[in-house]
Amino acid sequence: MKFNHLFRCDLPDIAFKQLLRIMKLITVIMVAFIVQIHASTFGQYVTLKENNKNLRSIFKEIRKQTGYLVLYESSIVNRTAVVTVALDKVPLNEALKIILQNQALDFEIKQKSIILSKHKIDIEPVAEKIQQIDLKGKVSDESGKGIPNVNVSIKGTKKGVSTDTQGIFSITLANGENEIVISAIGFETQTIAVNNRTTINIILKEMTAKLDEFVVVGYGTQKKVNLSGSVSTVTGKTLTERPVPNVQNLLQGRVSGLDVVQSTGEPGRDGANFRIRGFGSTGASPNPLVLIDGVIGTMSNLSPQDIESVTVLKDASSASIYGARAANGVILVTTKKGKAGTNVIEYNGNYGLSYATKSPDLITNSVTYMEMYNQAQARSGQPAQYTQAQIDLYKNNPNSEQYPNFDWLGYILGKGPIQNHNLGFSGGTDKSTYKLS
Repeated sequence: MKFNHLFRCDLPDIAFKQLLRIMKLITVIMVAFIVQIHASTFGQYVTLKENNKNLRSIFKEIRKQTGYLVLYESSIVNRTAVVTVALDKVPLNEALKIILQNQALDFEIKQKSIILSKHKIDIEPVAEKIQQIDLKGKVSDESGKGIPNVNVSIKGTKKGVSTDTQGIFSITLANGENEIVISAIGFETQTIAVNNRTTINIILKEMTAKLDEFVVVGYGTQKKVNLSGSVSTVTGKTLTERPVPNVQNLLQGRVSGLDVVQSTGEPGRDGANFRIRGFGSTGASPNPLVLIDGVIGTMSNLSPQDIESVTVLKDASSASIYGARAANGVILVTTKKGKAGTNVIEYNGNYGLSYATKSPDLITNSVTYMEMYNQAQARSGQPAQYTQAQIDLYKNNPNSEQYPNFDWLGYILGKGPIQNHNLGFSGGTDKSTYKLS
């Protein structure tokens, strides 16, 4: 009974202890094996003291000390410089780095061999750096004046910059980018090849849009077919069809919704006021905003022959461009400009007479007037206005300077000559244009 009890209880415990000893032994052997491999690669130490020796001699000494075979092409070692080193028990891996640090060579340790190769150069970043172009330039108009806020973009990309107040810009083109696109409102868009240039000067030509295709709206142009706001345009040719010296009067009846109000016909004060769709404000000026080539001005200072077109913005959309000053509408005036390659002398003149189309038939004879006036007084029970002696003076001295017969209404409303003369000079070159009148 005692034997069986010992057999049943002690035998499994003994087997477990033996298995544990075997596992520990296997672990020790594996660790020793790994340490031996690691030490065989990186645990070798090199002691060298060489002065102006070539690499062949250096590697022969390393092979003697470590037993490692050094593999390389003769051509890459022959072009290396001599080496001076002083190493004392330095690990093989560190020793090779010190020996090859100025030789443009790389090394790799595999098993019991040292393999040498040419140092690899990362060419792509260098190529990109070389081919990048820092482009600087200036954008000018045909007169040579710098144009601000011109968009300069790289074709095919979303990269772009704008010119400063002097028309100067700077942009960087990467590898493969060669064309830039220059665009600005009112000028023709240009696409220019850089061709490795670092500086460039660009001249933009003004865009001459046909008035029946495009309409000037604020700071840009739109096709009429795409225009949603209420806009009317009158050309300069239409304005000059009638020989009227005043521009305000020329617009009368030309634009729907535009009222031309002339409060007086007094010479020198016959300028009219504009009302776009009636009065748009209470307590403030009802006059619309007038811009002449983008500058606030008055129509009375312009000659009809100098106007290229007149555009009237009549609805509230103009306030989104010009703000509160455009609450009563906007009148945009574009003046004529000279054209490159031409020299033109232009003369326009007209002559006419102004007179009343119909006037009342008044008494111009002084005697008749006085006698009839006295008769009217008598019928009203009033005493006579003129004595017989006064009447006799005019009757006995007809058409004298002292007792004249004079048609005052005919004198005031008589025929008045109207004449208008305009002499203009225009032209220019590819770089500049002029217009004088």
